[in-house]
Amino acid sequence: MSRTAADGPIYTVVFVDIINWQIFSKMSGLIASLNAELLQLSNEARRKHPEIKEAAERSIIILRTHKERPGMNISQELAKNNDFLRPFILACETKHVKLITISIGCLQRLISHHAIPESSVRTVLKTLNDIMSQGVDIQLKILQTVPPLLSNYQTLHGDLLAEALLICFRLQDSKIVVVNNTAAATLRQLVINIFDKVQEEDSINDKDGILF
Repeated sequence: MSRTAADGPIYTVVFVDIINWQIFSKMSGLIASLNAELLQLSNEARRKHPEIKEAAERSIIILRTHKERPGMNISQELAKNNDFLRPFILACETKHVKLITISIGCLQRLISHHAIPESSVRTVLKTLNDIMSQGVDIQLKILQTVPPLLSNYQTLHGDLLAEALLICFRLQDSKIVVVNNTAAATLRQLVINIFDKVQEEDSINDKDGILF
């Protein structure tokens, strides 16, 4: 069956509906995974760390509120809310490996969805720096977390960029081969990303200069 010009709007609507469904599906998956991990965090912390349990339950309420408002971009909404990060930051301060493992996994997910506030990047970097001594698995998760921070957050420059690179340099000094090699690879990736960003900014500036 041949397609006519009149079919154009129909195809456009279908395409938009598919895109909206994909976004909805992605956001629903994010909400479900965060909710499950917050429940786990709350259960793990309930006896020795009631403040983390309370913070996790408040974050669950925040998720539930957004879930009940269809059409909302949960990543954008969470990126406006510093309180949502509180249980994860508190959990990392305990030095309890299981709580840290849950929390850093959530932080990774939030960062990859650009769902933490730009103003919280410094806090996240400090947290990653503070938990560097918590074993190989945690160190590898830290190295997985730094690159998306650089890619997704414009505020990661200057002293914050130096702090991110320093985390990788410190982990590269590890005597554990897998950590050392992963840190070296992460540093190479970060340097490439930094140069790409500089070239992109230079290209934009050159175009602006031509316009004027």
